[in-house]
Amino acid sequence: MKSCFNLLRLFTFVIVLVLAAGCATTKHAESMLSAAGFKVVKVGTPQQEQKLKSLPPGKITTVQRNGKTYYVFPDVAHDRIYLGTLMEYQNYQQMVLDSKIAAQDRVAADMAPVDGADWADWDSWEVITWSPN
Repeated sequence: MKSCFNLLRLFTFVIVLVLAAGCATTKHAESMLSAAGFKVVKVGTPQQEQKLKSLPPGKITTVQRNGKTYYVFPDVAHDRIYLGTLMEYQNYQQMVLDSKIAAQDRVAADMAPVDGADWADWDSWEVITWSPN
């Protein structure tokens, strides 16, 4: 019984973690879209709400209207869309790329070997050799 309870707790924890990560990812995308120049458009009619719900969640979709191409990111939870033109979409793509490069640079910096410059004082350290019995 106890192992079943622990398994249930673990499963619940994993679900909460996945949901939190999804929300964080969406919030990050929304803040980047705003920074890229996308406009926030609130849903006002039942037809707009129906179209909003038909868009794939968490993805930018290309939409044609009056002969122009727009890029739309749905936010169903708040009944709104992020709407941009090609220029805003390109800004967003560049920001995503810059963010990925910055993340890779952080990982590379964390994994970079120490250059040894700060190891110059090691000759003054006492070396103790230990061997197990």
